[in-house]
Amino acid sequence: MSPAEQSGTSHATVPIVSVIDDAPVSRFQLRLAGLCLLVGIIDGVENGAIAYVAPALADDLAIPLNSIGQIFAAGTIGMMCGTLIMGIFADYWGRKRAILLSVAVFGIAALGTAAATSLSALMAWRFIAGIAIGGVHPVMIALLAEYFPARRRNMAMVVSFVGMGIGVPLSALLTSALLPSFGWQAVFVVAGGVPLLLLPWLAWIYPESLRYLLNRSTVDRGRIATTLNRIVGEPRYSADHHFELVEEQAPRASGRALLVPKYRRTTLTVWVVYFFNWITWYLFLLWVPTALTESGFTIRQASLAGAVMGITAIIAFIPAGGIIQRVGIRRSLIGLFAGGVVSSIALAMVGTDWTLIALLIVPFTICGVIPQVALNYLAAELYPTPIRATGVGWAISAGRVGSVIGALIGGTLIGLWGLSGFFYALGVPLLVAGVLTGLLFRGNLLPGD
Repeated sequence: MSPAEQSGTSHATVPIVSVIDDAPVSRFQLRLAGLCLLVGIIDGVENGAIAYVAPALADDLAIPLNSIGQIFAAGTIGMMCGTLIMGIFADYWGRKRAILLSVAVFGIAALGTAAATSLSALMAWRFIAGIAIGGVHPVMIALLAEYFPARRRNMAMVVSFVGMGIGVPLSALLTSALLPSFGWQAVFVVAGGVPLLLLPWLAWIYPESLRYLLNRSTVDRGRIATTLNRIVGEPRYSADHHFELVEEQAPRASGRALLVPKYRRTTLTVWVVYFFNWITWYLFLLWVPTALTESGFTIRQASLAGAVMGITAIIAFIPAGGIIQRVGIRRSLIGLFAGGVVSSIALAMVGTDWTLIALLIVPFTICGVIPQVALNYLAAELYPTPIRATGVGWAISAGRVGSVIGALIGGTLIGLWGLSGFFYALGVPLLVAGVLTGLLFRGNLLPGD
């Protein structure tokens, strides 16, 4: 008896969302989470490496401190462009293609960075790398949100953050291990070679979004049936079934679709809060190694600070989704931003005490990075499938504008005010973000919040 006959009809209607929501999490879905974790690690290594090699790179190529900010800014502008472009690309051409394209660009841009011998070449390659770094994250969030049941969706979306959290300390450790003996270029050779070697395997094993497959002009029902059977763990569906996506109608993917009256207020609020949060986060992520080395710490100590930050992020990301869902997005954001302000003041007051700096990086990291989980969760749940990747991508792009500012001003802050002044400055955008969250986020942001 065929699977279609077992279901009782050869043309039964199958609601994809209900099937995924009702089934236990399968090995297939866990494998997808593992693949996104791996790509997130590659993303984190590529994103973090430039910050840790910056002091040595500046020495080697005689680049002044303020000009390092131009390299950082080129990368963050690329991330902003990539987030906008890749979200729309993924909604039109598929999540899988967007992820694979990003991985390919990771590798090529890292190798190009290793070969660069001038400021302009470094800026060009970091811009190209930024397109992939910024583009892959919202696409993975959308893919995980679509493949996991609602009860596990928030935890699944944390996976890409955890991957980036692993990648950042890996880039710090990679720098610490390779730079003294082989130079800063070796860090990018490894960071570029690994993703390119992995690309054929990822192309073979990565699944495409079921919802994207269903929304194509030519629906591959056999492929959808095979994937659903892997999720439910038995041959329940076949190409004879009629698959449907029971979801509200939405306009085609575009930035304008995010500003229709139903979404406008929350969309604009998410963008503004993201903007200020990422000014602080990219000041911290990109400039802390340089701020420490300029204050007399070694590159190894600066790299260890990055490792502390990354390990903290990994540990914090795992329970973050569940805690935010229980506490509520508004209260979570206000509490985290307040904690970040207090932590930045404490960091500024300890001077050059390495042990206290390393300890205080822990709470600051939690309060600086976990708001991104809340904001991404809000964006992914707010928008329906046809504009989900675009919605998450544009929200992150608003943050990318803030990240460009953080990338540009770090060198000036360090030059004018030193390490303590730099740490004080980290708290200012978080204070603004907290005040805006209290004023602008009103009522229930999502059902159950």
